[in-house]
Formats: sequence, C-alpha cells, structure tokens
Amino acid sequence: MVENSAKIEKGTLRFRPRARLLYLLGHELISDETIALLELVKNSYDADAQKVRVKLIDVSNKDKGRIEIRDNGHGMSLDTMTTAWMEPARDNKKGTDGQRDRTRKFNRLPLGEKGVGRFSADKLGLRLEIVSRFCRFDPKTKGVAYLSPEEVVVVIEGRKFLEEAYLDEIECPWQTRAPEEFKQDDHGTLLRISELRNDWSEELVQRIHLGLARLASPLSKAEDFQILFNSNEYTQLSGRIENPLLKNAPYFLDGVIDEEGVMSYTLKGPNHTKKDKMDLRLGHEHFLVGKGKDLALRKPACGPFRFRLYAFEREKRLWKKFGMDKEKLELLNALAGVSIYRNNFRVMPYGEPGNDWLYFDRRRVQNPGKVLGNDRVVGYVEISQNLNPQLRDKTNREGLIEEGAAFADLRDLAIEAADFLGLQRYMSVPHKKRSKEKIQEGKSDIEAGSQVVEKSSARAKETIEKASKDVGEGRTEEAKTALGQAAAEVKTGEEATKRIDEGKNKLLEELAVSEEQIDNLIALSGIGMSAERMTHEFLRAIKHAEEQLQKSLGILNREKASKEIVGLITAAISQLEIVRTGLQQMEPLYYSKRKDSELLNVAEIAQKIEDFHSNRIRDLDAQVSIIREEPELCVDMGKGHLMQVFDNLFDNSLYWLKFKLNEDRRKITVKISGKDRTIVFSDNGPGVDRKIEEHLFEPFVSTKPEGRGLGLYIIQDILENYKAEIELLTENKLLEGANFKITFREE
Repeated sequence: MVENSAKIEKGTLRFRPRARLLYLLGHELISDETIALLELVKNSYDADAQKVRVKLIDVSNKDKGRIEIRDNGHGMSLDTMTTAWMEPARDNKKGTDGQRDRTRKFNRLPLGEKGVGRFSADKLGLRLEIVSRFCRFDPKTKGVAYLSPEEVVVVIEGRKFLEEAYLDEIECPWQTRAPEEFKQDDHGTLLRISELRNDWSEELVQRIHLGLARLASPLSKAEDFQILFNSNEYTQLSGRIENPLLKNAPYFLDGVIDEEGVMSYTLKGPNHTKKDKMDLRLGHEHFLVGKGKDLALRKPACGPFRFRLYAFEREKRLWKKFGMDKEKLELLNALAGVSIYRNNFRVMPYGEPGNDWLYFDRRRVQNPGKVLGNDRVVGYVEISQNLNPQLRDKTNREGLIEEGAAFADLRDLAIEAADFLGLQRYMSVPHKKRSKEKIQEGKSDIEAGSQVVEKSSARAKETIEKASKDVGEGRTEEAKTALGQAAAEVKTGEEATKRIDEGKNKLLEELAVSEEQIDNLIALSGIGMSAERMTHEFLRAIKHAEEQLQKSLGILNREKASKEIVGLITAAISQLEIVRTGLQQMEPLYYSKRKDSELLNVAEIAQKIEDFHSNRIRDLDAQVSIIREEPELCVDMGKGHLMQVFDNLFDNSLYWLKFKLNEDRRKITVKISGKDRTIVFSDNGPGVDRKIEEHLFEPFVSTKPEGRGLGLYIIQDILENYKAEIELLTENKLLEGANFKITFREE
C-alpha cells in the first residue's frame, strides 16, 4: 500500500571520508618513488634549509630498509604539525592577503602549493616518524632569532589508513621531548620512513640519484641549497649531488630571454666565446599582431626566463676529443634532455627520459643541421612564480598546464634558443669548405707519407744488405754504422706512417659527416619523389572532378535548378581550375622534366613564378618589380631548374617580408641584365642574419623555425652545373633587406 502523504524534511549533509581516501589520493597524485622523494626534498627547500641529507639504509629489503631525510631548515612546532601537516590539502604557505609569503632567511617563494607533498611519505613506506625542532630566522641578520627548547615527535602508521575507520578517527601519537636528534643549536626536520612498500633495486636508486642531481637548478648558487646523498648499499653514489657531465660539453649557451622575447646570450664553443642579442620572435607568425601600419610583435605570454644549454658530441672520433668515454655516454643517456625549474627547483617530468617537450628528435629528422638530438643536449630553463604567473602547475604537481599561449610561447622561445645553439655547433666548421679542404689534406698526408715510407724502406733495405756484407767480410765498425743508418730510416718510416694515419682519420671523419648529410638528403629526395607521384595523381583527380562538375552543371542548367546551387558549383569549378593551373605551372620542377636544357628568357620565367605566388603577394600587399635591362638575358638551362631558383628566392622573400614592421610598403625588386648576364634579387625585409652570412649556402643552415636549410644550397648547386654562381650582396644593394646576385659566365 502506498502512503498518501509525503514527509517533508530539510537539512544538510557533510562528507565524512574514510581513512583509506588518504591512501587513494596519495597514490593518484604521486606516481612513483622518484617523485615522492623529490617532493619531500622540496619541503626542505621551502623550510629555508641550506642542506638536506638523503640517507638510504638497507633499502634493497623492504622489511629491514628505511629512508631518512634530514634538513637544517626552520623545522615545525607542535602547532604547525597539528594545523599544517595533519590537514591534507591545506596550503599553509599563503599569507593573509592570499599571496605566497617568501621565506624569512633566503627570501624563497615556496614550491609546495597545494599541500600534497605529505602524501609522498606514504608512497615510500607504511610508517613515518617525524622529528622536528622549530626555530625562527631573523630576515635581516639571516641568523636564528628564536630556537625552541624541545623537539616534536609524531608517528604516523600507514596501515591504519587501510582500515574501515573514518579519517578523523585515526590517531597519530605525538610527544615533545628534550632534543635528541637536534642537539645544541641544531634545528630542522627529520623524516624517518620504514616498512617500505617495495624493495629498492640498484636501478631505482640510480634513477632517484639522477632525479636529485637534476632537482636543484645549476643556475642557482651552489651554497644556497645542497643535497647530500648516502647509501650503505650503493656507496659509489654517496656524496654531494651534482651533474658530473657538464664540463665535457664542447658547446654551451647561457642566456636570458626578456619580456619582449629578446635573447641576451653568451655562446661558448671549442675555440670561441661571443656575446650578443637576438629577437627570437622573428620567423614565428603567431607573434605577429595587428595589420598594415599597426603590425607589431606581441610580448610572449610566458614572461621572461633564464636558460642554460649544453650540447655534446656523440660521434666516436669527436666524443673522445672532449673527454667523453662509454661510461659518460651512458650517463648522458640518463641525463639528456631539457628540464624546467621553478624558483630553482625542478618541475617534473620535463627532461625525463622519453619526455622530449621541445620535439628535438621529431624535428631533427626534418633539419639535422640546426636541430640537436634530444640525446645530445642537457639543458635548464628557469622560470619563477613572480615573473611567470601564467605558467601554472597541474593539480598533481607533475608538469605545467600546457594549454594556452603561455606554455606555447615558452616552448617556441626555448626551441629557438636550442636551435640557435645547434646551428652554431653545425657551423663551427663550414661543412662544404671543410669537406674539400680536409679530403685534400687527407689525400696529401697519405700520398706524402706513402712516398716517405717507400723511400725509407728502400734505403733501409740497401743499408741492411750492406751491413750484412760488411759483417761477412769482417768490417764490424762499418756494419755498426750501416745498422745505425737503417734504424734511422725505420724511424723516418714510422713517422711517415703516423702521417698516413692522420690522413686516413681526416678522410674517415669527412666520410662520416658526408654520410649523415647524404642520409638526410636521400630521405628528403624520397619525400620529393612521393610528392611528385602524388601531384600527378592529384592532377588526374582534379581533371576528373572538373569533368563531373561540368556535366552536373549542364544537367542543373537544363533542369533549371536554383541559381544558388549553380553558383556554388561554378565557384567550385573555378577553384579547381586555379589549383590545376598552379600544379601544371610547377610541373617543370619535377625531376623527370628538369634534365633537358633549352634557351630560356630569364625575365619570362621570373614573371611566371611571380604569377604562381600572386596570392601570397596580394595577401602581403607587396609590390613586385621585374626590371628588364636590354638586351634580354637568355640562358641555356633546364626550365625546371631556373624555375626552382626563382621559386626559392620568391618563397624566402615572401616569408620574411611578413616580419617587416615599419611603415614602408613591402617590396621585391628583380633586376635582370643581359649585358652583364646578372640577376639581382632583392627585398626590403629584415635581411639575412649576420650570424649565418658566412654559412648561408651550406646545407641545413637556416633561421626559419621550420626551415630545412636546403633551398639556397640547392640553388647554388644547380647554378654551378650551368657555370653560374650566386652570392649574398652586403654592399650596393637595390633594397635594404636580403640581396642576392646571380652571375652567368660567358658561354
């Protein structure tokens, strides 16, 4: 039977969490032992500690092992212990105004933000003993203004949190006592964790050691915060935590990127050091704001930051030169990557194995010249809560929130800095010039050495035969003299053999460099052939689509269909015709079409390529002038090759003209002279970066963010095959930007 009257009541409900919720949250927020230990060390940093000691005792056996983390920070009073440590998710590091209070001694901004670091101890073991002696630092003298006469001891049994009890029913015993751990003037906190959840392998301990080595930023002063490590089982890891590899890096870039995106840097290589500035926003379209006269580069949303990057060589003949060995290479495998630090402390997981947040490996396939492999770089990016408020931590403290402009700008600027270092490394010895010179040096060494060895061997043979004859005839002194001469000839031969080895090594080194370049060129040629094949298929498909649309249009006209539908189909046919015409214009660029030479009017080809880029020219409101000086310049070469030359020059100019910020109209001027047999191609964009002028025509050298650095190299190669040359003009320019002069020698 159903009740006829409803019972109307009101009230409030309260959550009453079970104790196991703490365990579940901890295991969700703290992913592994490395993260857990790092979070506890961060707490020591927040407590104004100068030193923290991490001690691992018998950790290979979870039942016997224990972990101790001891610091000399300000410690915790009983009141702090009960109101801060024992209240999960409480952020006790904010002041009454909601802003984060700096620490009293070192003026640090606390790293712990959401009160979750305390879950870390539970991740490591089931039993935690906290011993702490509180002090108050004087912010002026940096000394101790007050020292508590007792220390506080709290014991937390993790097993209780696995029971069915409610969280507020779990009791954790505490006591105050005369100092036993922190005697005399000592102060700080000791965390003693036992009943470990897992046996710790040597691999895990090494991983934690490496994590600690990267925890504190090397950009901060060493005396500010030191981590000391001790293990009774893995004694080779004991001592002060530091990165031992950095002194072996042959290339080093240290800099600051200001709020405008301008990098001030110091660059060091094996034989040079230089300081300069450069705007890292150039080349990135998403930094452009406004239109026309109001066009400008916006400020990066991430704010200013510091960085330091170290680049290493991994080729065998090179890493030995810089003091590396197999053991150090293995260490580099573990430490390689670019880490992010906030207020001198590491933000995980950036720079961890497998975390290639700057896309080194993916981009290196596209441009092996300027892009370092992730396994060749150790880097540090330093942000702060004060200067980079838009860069916020994820809730689980593992990483930054990557959605939005702030992180995207940080990534782009860091990529530009890293690629600048990679390009400087690549250009440290010009590849093309170096190849020819060193191959010739190697050949000369081998030839000269071989001649010396041959002559020395012949003379030594004659001398030994003479000595043998002298001995047989009793002329001992003459035999001794002859043998001495033979020994000298052998020594000369040995020296010549060394020269042959040097020549061989030079040739081997050049072969290795060439092999790397050839591999990448082969990969790119494969992409080109695929593109050519797909273009042919695309042209056929477009032609078929046009035919079908024309038939449909005829039917619709006969059926007197709506003008709107007819208009849409007509517009679609027009667009397909534009695409087809453009693809057909570029057909001569295909390899199969480039081989045949013919007499070409250079100005007509330049005009054809201008027409091909007409949409881009119109979008930029650029003025293109093709000046034809009599007589007309005609050259005998492959049509596709000449089109490729102009296409690359137009493409480069139109790309960089986007970053012309002054009020002058964007311009491209092409001056073609039949009398001088020259082409001068110029624009009024930002011009060629002077740092790469000397290496501009080498493969894989580019300052475009996504550039391969092959365009000008290929142009130069094409022109050389037709007895022509290209050069960058730095004087007598037509326009103030980039100016290239092509000269065709008399036939």
